[in-house]
Amino acid sequence: MSRMETSYLGRWIWLFPATYLVHLGEEVWGGEGYAAWISRLTGSPFPRSTLLLLNALLLVGMILVLSEAQRRGALCWVVIAIGTAVLGNSVLHLGMSLVTRTYSPGLITGTLLWLPLGLYSIWRGFARGKRSDLWLGIVIGLVATVLISLVALNPRLLPAFLR
Repeated sequence: MSRMETSYLGRWIWLFPATYLVHLGEEVWGGEGYAAWISRLTGSPFPRSTLLLLNALLLVGMILVLSEAQRRGALCWVVIAIGTAVLGNSVLHLGMSLVTRTYSPGLITGTLLWLPLGLYSIWRGFARGKRSDLWLGIVIGLVATVLISLVALNPRLLPAFLR
């Protein structure tokens, strides 16, 4: 593992799963709850159980890839991808709240926790990482943000066993 990768993949990356739990808490218990909020906006049912299941799968996946990135030390792009995805999530919560003039559950933690954490991870990747890692991470994070957003807006895109 190179010195740059060791310094980039420090303990700070474990802020992602820790803040994920706080963010999910706000999405579940903030206001009417994200599932009810998005169901009301789209007119398409998005059960709370689906929200919890998807987020549990994403959280476990996040922990597994962060563990592997830290173990191998050569996967800086993974942390940049996660940083891009949480940044995208925070921007979407903020944008949707502004567009709908309502509180999007997840807005507060997205703005106060994920916006700075996402920016920090990308900044660190830009300052210390290889450009190929930076751009790969950003592209994968943006694709993940778009896919998750499409599912949130239309849960019928999910396989039946996840609905």
